[in-house]
Amino acid sequence: MKHLNVLQRRMSKKQKGSKNKNKARLALSLLHEKISKQRVDFQRKLSSKLISENQAIALETLNVSGMLKIIVLLKQLVMLHRVLS
Repeated sequence: MKHLNVLQRRMSKKQKGSKNKNKARLALSLLHEKISKQRVDFQRKLSSKLISENQAIALETLNVSGMLKIIVLLKQLVMLHRVLS
């Protein structure tokens, strides 16, 4: 990430439309591509490791907003029960 900051700073200092700015832009884009490929590679290696170590992997989609509404409703019911008791 440090190298990315350096390249971005160097590119920002170059004169607009110059060949040097274009070279800096290309170097920056190559670094972005490298970082992207590293992230994809890590994800693929991690997923293959998880698959090889486990027999089954399950994904669950949670309705978080619905769960929060239920919690609020339960709190209101408890408060109402306390008032009526």
